[in-house]
Amino acid sequence: MDSDIAQLEIPFGASQLFVANVLKRQLVMAFDAPQSVANPVELMTDALESPLGISALRTTIVPGDHIAVAMARDTPVPEQVMFALWDVLDDVGVNAADTTLLFPSAFDISVPPNALSELSDDAAKAVQQHTHDPLDEGGCNYLATSASGQRIYLSQHILDADFVLPVDVICPDSVLGVRGSVSCLYPGFSDTEAIRKCLGQGHDELSSDDLRPLRQFVEEVAWLLGVQFCVGLIPGADGGILAACAGTPDVVLRAGMESYRQSWEVEVTEKSDIVVAAVQTGTNGTTWEEVGRAVDVARKFVNKGGRIVVLSELEAKPGPGLSMLASQRSAKSALKVVRKEMPPDLLTATRIAKAADRADVYLLSKLPENVVEDLFLFPISSTDEVQRLLNGGETVTILGGAQYILPVVP
Repeated sequence: MDSDIAQLEIPFGASQLFVANVLKRQLVMAFDAPQSVANPVELMTDALESPLGISALRTTIVPGDHIAVAMARDTPVPEQVMFALWDVLDDVGVNAADTTLLFPSAFDISVPPNALSELSDDAAKAVQQHTHDPLDEGGCNYLATSASGQRIYLSQHILDADFVLPVDVICPDSVLGVRGSVSCLYPGFSDTEAIRKCLGQGHDELSSDDLRPLRQFVEEVAWLLGVQFCVGLIPGADGGILAACAGTPDVVLRAGMESYRQSWEVEVTEKSDIVVAAVQTGTNGTTWEEVGRAVDVARKFVNKGGRIVVLSELEAKPGPGLSMLASQRSAKSALKVVRKEMPPDLLTATRIAKAADRADVYLLSKLPENVVEDLFLFPISSTDEVQRLLNGGETVTILGGAQYILPVVP
């Protein structure tokens, strides 16, 4: 190979690999995404037995307790996480019939079908599993009134539990600042009014360290609920777990974000004409939310008028907010519409439109070309087309696991 050419292996999707050839003088930066640990159960077990700020999980649960495991919808390898949790609960003497696995509401993400698959047949049949439906009459009931006077309603399954154990993904969040520890509880397990009020567009001007009123409110909900113990997971690029911590919510959040920064923080030292953003996922498939996050990250690395190339295996249909983009003449006008209508996928639609307003956004996916084109995106059918884009001599940045990257602009 020519010594002036860098050959870069870029994983994307569940098992795809793009080998890119880039002139070294073109390459501004290439970020290799950290991959998951080989044994997530061992990682989880260590976290549960040596938690932060509290004694081990087995010492905080009483046999006969009704346990509600509130698990974020995008929890990596949920079947492995639940296996590690049940190993402790079962050892303590908790009955499987007294254990409920709960997933918050979400309009575009299906419940992981294999969340109980690693349990024994008897346990898998006895453990109850529910997905919260905010439209279910009587599904939510009153918990308490917040310090600001807001009445808080939560799933009856959570209110009935003796011990609520949130399992969340720790990562930066443009609305909450930092997501994780207990953020899966609210508004995901509340009513439609709470979900509507919490819709946000993100705040580019704020960092993950800045205080957000919604984040403080979520923490108040967890405190009113009496949450003592939680699990925070740091995602790996390939859909697994990179790190895990357990313990009290505040300590888990701080430790988790420190771990996240060490793995996923990338400084934007120089912007590029082309940014290749790879969305690597597990076996549950790629979501529009992940693509939206990857596009939003790439937007911070690309020159205005440049190109963002997203590598994915996305095949999910666009949500209502994204569908609104199809009726608009420009990305800028589309932003006004989605902000006014406040659809449930507001944040994803906003991210796509903002990126398309700054640069040409190309998407490699499994979607029909006409669906992609309606969203102000340029469809790509193969990695050969991506390589042709890289052959033009423009400056290039490669971002592996782009949906998880935390960009830092000096």
